Amino acid sequence: MARLSSRERRELEELPAKLEALERDLAAVQGRLGDPTLYQSSPAEVKPLNERLTSLEAEIAAAAAVVAAAVAELRHGGPEGA
Repeated sequence: MARLSSRERRELEELPAKLEALERDLAAVQGRLGDPTLYQSSPAEVKPLNERLTSLEAEIAAAAAVVAAAVAELRHGGPEGA
């Protein structure tokens, strides 16, 4: 089995807290975008909120990819099953 470097181990240890924060932010943005009054009372907020939504989704996907790669590396002894 492959061993993680101390940097990789630290990053993996920090991921749960990072993902929780990202998911909280995502829920807040989705909640705001789901409020029909936003579009009438603050239409200028819609574009930045949609951009933030896209950014959060990408950050969450990237974090999930890091976890998947680490799990695969540990299971297969290397990044590509070596």
